[in-house]
Amino acid sequence: MKPVFIFISHDQFVADVRALAAAVAADAEEWRPGVIVGVARGGLAPAV
Repeated sequence: MKPVFIFISHDQFVADVRALAAAVAADAEEWRPGVIVGVARGGLAPAV
């Protein structure tokens, strides 16, 4: 199976990271992660 690559602009990437952060923050009363892990194969940029 070949991997599928989808181009995401920098602006869209930043918007997606902010949306994810807002979703985690909005749910902070019910669930608060003890650790957030950034996966180096595509998740390194938002993790640092």
